[in-house]
Amino acid sequence: MREHKFELIIVDTEGRHRQEETLFAQMEEISAAIQPDETIFTLDSTIGQSAMEQARAFKDRVSIGSVIITKLDGHAKGGGAISAVAATDAPITFIGTGEQFEAFEPFRAASFVSRLLGQGDISGLMDMMQPLASQPEVMKQQAESMERMLKGQFSYRDFKGQVQMLLSLGPLDKMMESIPGMAGMMKQGGQAALASMDMRKWTVIMDSMTEAELDNASLVNNAKVQERLALGAGVMLDDVEQLVTNSRTLAKAFEGMGQMMGGGGKGNNGMMQAMQQMMGGMGGGMPGMGGPGGMGGMDMGAAMKAMMGGMGGRGGGGRGMGGMNMSKMMQMAQQMQSSGMGSMMKRK
Repeated sequence: MREHKFELIIVDTEGRHRQEETLFAQMEEISAAIQPDETIFTLDSTIGQSAMEQARAFKDRVSIGSVIITKLDGHAKGGGAISAVAATDAPITFIGTGEQFEAFEPFRAASFVSRLLGQGDISGLMDMMQPLASQPEVMKQQAESMERMLKGQFSYRDFKGQVQMLLSLGPLDKMMESIPGMAGMMKQGGQAALASMDMRKWTVIMDSMTEAELDNASLVNNAKVQERLALGAGVMLDDVEQLVTNSRTLAKAFEGMGQMMGGGGKGNNGMMQAMQQMMGGMGGGMPGMGGPGGMGGMDMGAAMKAMMGGMGGRGGGGRGMGGMNMSKMMQMAQQMQSSGMGSMMKRK
């Protein structure tokens, strides 16, 4: 493969348990044959305390250059896995939080521990929203839409734009985890996946609305209109009724926020400036937008709950960590990341 000038070659060996001597011997033979620039140890976060013995077994047989921790989207918090990684003397470079490609992400010590404690991950949220920064026209439209909703001027046209923007940012469960006070809100029963399905279904329903209905939400309260929308969108009447009910909840929530912000906030210029600062990742929160991490009195958790239309199930932060010393865990995580991302792989 080197003759064909492949820059990066990944040799994936099958999983093995520390007691499987034959497979460990095979792994040593493979390592000797290909002489890798780096050996990456992939650790299942769900195996708990046995992760330490597994990590030591691997380290005794091959030189581990970096670690990937997987299955962090389940009930496992990853504390045992982090402790185990310390035995390898290698940095964590990536973590897996789901089965989709988007769920494979770089490891950041501070963000990881913050999410572990149920305190969200503002920097991760900023990364998810970063693509909007290169689309000033979209930012302007979103600012104008938000301004109208905060003033109580709700329309399905604005709602549709907000839903589409939200869906474009990535998996909802990751977004929810990143918002302080919202971590774990939709973990139970696959609520995030259900919410995504509902929101995509709502966009189809709104595609079936007339221009007048998109601009005048009261027209959709008519039973015959709802029946027509259900037929046109190919959905159940209950789905249309759910959209109407949740959109009312959303409208009231945003109008209430607007009143708290002083009659709709700062005006469109102020809203645009706040969005630009937010997308630019300036500072440690969302400048000019108050609350925990910003938004001028507008609580991000409340805003997300409103946008989810009450679909999110019960809230709640992270569970207790059973006596773990989180200060030491933070120090350990930072030490494991100390070598940084730059040296993870050498190109051939």
